[in-house]
Amino acid sequence: MTVSLAANAPNGAATATVLVVEDDLGIAELERGRLEEAGYTVVLTATAEEALVEVAKGAIDLVLLDYRLPGGTDGLDFYARAKEAGYDLPVILVTGFSNEATVIQALRVGVRDFVTKSLEYLDYLPEAVARILRQVGTERRLAESEARLTGIIESAKDAVIVVEENRRVSLFNPAAERMFGCPAGRAMGRPLTDFIPNEFVSSSGGADAPEVGSLSARIRSGTRGRRAGAGSSRWRRPFRGARRAGARSTPWWCGT
Repeated sequence: MTVSLAANAPNGAATATVLVVEDDLGIAELERGRLEEAGYTVVLTATAEEALVEVAKGAIDLVLLDYRLPGGTDGLDFYARAKEAGYDLPVILVTGFSNEATVIQALRVGVRDFVTKSLEYLDYLPEAVARILRQVGTERRLAESEARLTGIIESAKDAVIVVEENRRVSLFNPAAERMFGCPAGRAMGRPLTDFIPNEFVSSSGGADAPEVGSLSARIRSGTRGRRAGAGSSRWRRPFRGARRAGARSTPWWCGT
């Protein structure tokens, strides 16, 4: 049964759909009432099989899952079956007893929160649900942002190289592959100086001001890639032009 009070939700309350998996109808009704007061749409199921059917419909945002379920199964078994079927919903596990081993096991398999059925747990449920939904929303927005950034970097016409604190390459876009004649798979983990000579890389001394003559200093001063003594209208590729005469255009470890 599905009941929605989204239209009467308090200002700021979420209108997400919560699946309650609880075989005790009395407890299930109490949980549903408390969540509906907070503005959530609630779906009740009593068994793992019924819960999987509801999850497959694609309208569930979070699962409030009882640990003890009928049929000789438990909430973690249901969660494992749901993940195997390709559903990775946020889950809050509810249990009538507090067991450290169960808590650790639940957190290890990906359960987001753990609630013990105390006298006050019904008051805590809306807060727990809201917190987990905010967390999941933040993670999804971050993943979408990273995907957009990856698309921009991958399609950029300019070479983009990202290095970690140890100055080893962690990202090498297609334009960088073309510029340096090296596939990204072979560039990953290599020192930055395998591509950019030392005179273009500032030292990691921790000072705020970049080393004079370093790449970052040239960028800040607007002289990156400018020929010595040349006017501002004459530019060249800074990295290729910086190679020594007769040097290989491609690092030896990038050769075929």
